[in-house]
Amino acid sequence: MEFWVERIHAERSKALLVEAGATALPTQPPEEACEFTSGEVSFSTAYFDRWPDGTFSQPLGRFSDWLFPPGSFGEEPVTLDGTPVLAMSVSGMLAMKEQFPRLRNGRPWRQKDITDMAILRRLASAETTDGRLGAADVRYGM
Repeated sequence: MEFWVERIHAERSKALLVEAGATALPTQPPEEACEFTSGEVSFSTAYFDRWPDGTFSQPLGRFSDWLFPPGSFGEEPVTLDGTPVLAMSVSGMLAMKEQFPRLRNGRPWRQKDITDMAILRRLASAETTDGRLGAADVRYGM
């Protein structure tokens, strides 16, 4: 699982995760992401910046040409295992997947990416006018 964290919270999130028992691994450029393990669970954080026009990007690191559309990162929390968190929107996830092969350091789509994009397109077509999914649309979960 990857958690996207606004860059201004990068160091704080890393410190909190380590304090909670996770081990930070030196496998990623620190301006871009951090991978962790906690027991047998592996996860990572990736960092983004907000821009005045409502877009988001990862201007530091290997994927500085990645651009996320306005609304890619929610302002209202969703619940993850009983904890309120901000989550990437369907349109943000779809943009991330669609752009990846064309990025300077991107790679070809894997079958998983192609399957994910089909699911995300179905979810995007079910979005309400405010960008949120209706309750009936959670059946497509990834």
